[in-house]
Amino acid sequence: MFRYRLGGAPRGSGFRTLVLAGTAAITAVGCLDDGSRVVTQPADNSSSVPGAAEPGAAEPDATEPALPPDESGGAQQAISSDDETSASGPVASEGGPVNVSNPSGQVSGAGTPGATASPPADGCWQLPVVDRARVLAASGRVADLVGGKIVGSLSSPTNGFVDLGVIQAAPADGQFIDLPLSNTTAYRYVKYYGPGGSYGAVAEVELYAGEQRLSGASFGSAGSRDDAGTVFDNALDGDPSTFFEGPLPNDNYVGLDLGDGHELAAPVLSPAPGSVASGSSVTLTADAGATIAFTTDGSDPAVNGTPYTGPVALPDGSTLLRAVATGSCALPSVAAQGVYSTPTTGTPQGSGPKAVQSSLHIGNSLTDTINDDLPSVAADGGIALDYNRYTIPGAGTWLYDQNPTGGFGVANVQEALRTRPFDHVSMQPYPNWPCQAVPSADGDDSDSGYLAMAWPDAMTQNPLVQFWVYEQWPAPADFVNCISGGGWTRGDWAPEAPQSWEDAVGNELTYQELVRSALAAQFPDAPAPYIVPGGLALVNLKHAIEDGQVPGMTDFLAAIFQSAGADIHLTPAGAYYISLVFYGCMFQKSPEGLVNDSGGVLSDAQALLFQQLAWQTLEDYPLSGITR
Repeated sequence: MFRYRLGGAPRGSGFRTLVLAGTAAITAVGCLDDGSRVVTQPADNSSSVPGAAEPGAAEPDATEPALPPDESGGAQQAISSDDETSASGPVASEGGPVNVSNPSGQVSGAGTPGATASPPADGCWQLPVVDRARVLAASGRVADLVGGKIVGSLSSPTNGFVDLGVIQAAPADGQFIDLPLSNTTAYRYVKYYGPGGSYGAVAEVELYAGEQRLSGASFGSAGSRDDAGTVFDNALDGDPSTFFEGPLPNDNYVGLDLGDGHELAAPVLSPAPGSVASGSSVTLTADAGATIAFTTDGSDPAVNGTPYTGPVALPDGSTLLRAVATGSCALPSVAAQGVYSTPTTGTPQGSGPKAVQSSLHIGNSLTDTINDDLPSVAADGGIALDYNRYTIPGAGTWLYDQNPTGGFGVANVQEALRTRPFDHVSMQPYPNWPCQAVPSADGDDSDSGYLAMAWPDAMTQNPLVQFWVYEQWPAPADFVNCISGGGWTRGDWAPEAPQSWEDAVGNELTYQELVRSALAAQFPDAPAPYIVPGGLALVNLKHAIEDGQVPGMTDFLAAIFQSAGADIHLTPAGAYYISLVFYGCMFQKSPEGLVNDSGGVLSDAQALLFQQLAWQTLEDYPLSGITR
């Protein structure tokens, strides 16, 4: 059995700048998806997840977690579209149903990387359409490419992806797969996603628009197998002798943000958010030629925004102002946002949740599940949510201590907690290191220990901040991990091996309860921490679908998980459901009866049942915090 050393170097994040030969491709498509789709062949969703190992190396237990990435695997600078000043997540719309693939897996020799594309006559930059990919296996690992995919997203590097092409046959060793993509949509984020059990092993990934090899900001799964330095940038360095191999057997990827450097700056809010005098107004400014839209109810200004024509008058009390800039030849800005508080002269608010609240969610791409839906669901419920997050793909709770900068979201997560008052903070123990709820003879690092670093930081600004332990879920296709049990575990945590996905969810929930108990014991005078039972809620939804209670849904995995459960990430329907669970926990109110804000992926009847089931889960689970 392999053990994993703890290194003293700073840990890496999942994003950095990469410039390949040639300029960004110019194509005759709009900057944003126009909704058009050309489907020439159904995408093969039979496989998904990622991973891999060095040729000839001893094979570690596939359930052992990896350490946090070493410094060679880290990002030098966070440059995601989600980087914030006082901003929230990305504002590019998701763009609709899945595109398709040409899964021929044809082998070819080298292409023409770095070819120069001519700009359009008006010189206007446009987001390219990726219509071809070239992929080279790590030496001796060609079989690990089979089932690997090229996927694209309009919304973020971590969620909202659709299949563009699937590799269905292995090439000869040392030869590239040349994968044509029947794709007509300009996706901002395009990545290679390795098949399950492969550790994502790949030597080179190249993306093309016609003959133009594309460049952008690289992103990928943080860390490397056995902390060996096989980081995601190796797959983008043009050197076939180096390779990427992620920290875990599944869910590893490497890709490019093709819109990097072509995004408008977020509007500037003046005065800065905070306490202001009664009768104050806020001036919004943006790049020359850009237009600004804003909201004051917490909803997305890119969707519901009012055109800005002059200073925004602030009412008495608290107001969440959100604003986005749009313009030609560039992508929309991220949303600038902030809470303004003026003296209240009217009747104090009665019982129930505050009308304006703020939150910070710390974790990985499973925390990013709620990025798009939670703020809008909160707005539907009459709550303007100042939503913030800090995430690194594949990271465990160590990111708070060892990678406070370089992730997606706030620029510095420690500084955010130490300088801004939040009503809610959530963190996500994940089957990556440390893989023990409390310290043991195996080491004094633990999930409860890392959470206990963040919570007191948050309490310096708001002693009554509500702290949440976010219980996610294991991958349905491979539910054995260091938290669910059945393979390698650490310290005193040794649950019975799960025989089903539901068993694995139950073991993970027990683990999170241990983390929560340890936290509560460390801070007995603070508001009790509670659990957001995401995995438990999904189990209840699974049973409801299998029992025929959800109209129009018969296949839980196909409806709720990407790639029908071969991928740990959720479909838009699943993401909406988890956002309802967060809503109920945080605001102590049922989501039943809210507007169907699922983006059209659920019928009104389905959305209502999701709302009811989410709330029923919380009512039945005593640690959900709804009666705190």
